[in-house]
Amino acid sequence: MKPFHFAALAAALGCLSCASSSSAPSNTPPEVQVTGPDTVAAANGQYNIPFTVTWKDADNDAIANLRYRVPAVGTDTTQAVPAGAALGVQLTILVSATAPKQAYDFTISVFDARGAESKPVVKQVTLQ
Repeated sequence: MKPFHFAALAAALGCLSCASSSSAPSNTPPEVQVTGPDTVAAANGQYNIPFTVTWKDADNDAIANLRYRVPAVGTDTTQAVPAGAALGVQLTILVSATAPKQAYDFTISVFDARGAESKPVVKQVTLQ
């Protein structure tokens, strides 16, 4: 296993109002929020780093893709968001326990169906 790799977009978070925008497109970028642990410990040879990624789009466009980057190790991955993920997803990133024990910046953003990218959110996680 590579030290850093994409694991899964697990449970999609439910939909409160799943209407599409019927007005003229403005292509306003979506807004994203990210929560996750400040530190993680390895178990069974790997670190499981869970993030909750939620969003809203002023244009009511569907969110199509999620991107995460870990600049310190050159990782840049874009993954399709699962169907039904109207409000957000649970994202787990797996890291080999052989990775250096230090703080890493995880940069996460989302893209709406029109390709507008949110402002990236940086979450620092320390591997212990």
